[in-house]
Amino acid sequence: MRAEDDDAKVSLRAVVADQIRDAIVAGRLPPGHRLREEDIALQYGASRLPVREAFAQLKAEGFISLVRYRGAAVAVPAPSTGAELNAVRQSLEGLAARQAAQRRGGTQAADLRAVVEEGRRQVARHEYADLPKLTERFHSLVAQASGNSQLGELLSQLRYKMSWIFRVDLPERSANSWHDHEEILEAIVAGFPTVAEALMVRHVGEDLRIYRHLALDLRDGNTNGSNRHIAPT
Repeated sequence: MRAEDDDAKVSLRAVVADQIRDAIVAGRLPPGHRLREEDIALQYGASRLPVREAFAQLKAEGFISLVRYRGAAVAVPAPSTGAELNAVRQSLEGLAARQAAQRRGGTQAADLRAVVEEGRRQVARHEYADLPKLTERFHSLVAQASGNSQLGELLSQLRYKMSWIFRVDLPERSANSWHDHEEILEAIVAGFPTVAEALMVRHVGEDLRIYRHLALDLRDGNTNGSNRHIAPT
């Protein structure tokens, strides 16, 4: 029975951690929101132990902060966090594009082309609502096309965390973004690894440039009536 009890505790901890993480990323729990152990334990009909363990896991992942005598709260990302994550993403996405081109897109080539064509159509019609999902699909397919499962897993985790920090898309970035996606696609299916990597690195680097520009605007109080962040493109 002890082994079964331990498994149940691990399972409950995972459920609690997953649901809190999802709520943070979706914006239902905003930065700074206090998380009370007793409230969450009551919500799940659990003792405080699995909740405390879930908090420890989320703290290690950077989603919450734990302050002695004050408890847990949703983390407030430092201004440098977005730039640091995007720098890591730039390297990993470039590697994924290189390896995908070495395989000429593999079995994902046709799906990649279909996603790019749909993205270009929606940009032409000024329909931006579904572009973030299409963008996620494009980058996920590039990672799959690399044939490197470990790289794909790392990128998936990274992009999930970035979706928390970069909450809103920039429509004015979309046209250039999908032009970039098309160029990357053509380099991949043509089997040009160096070109595909360079194009992807440049593409992600543009996100980093925009992020730094917006961060400076926010720091200086110059938001031009906007409070936007960027979504990975």
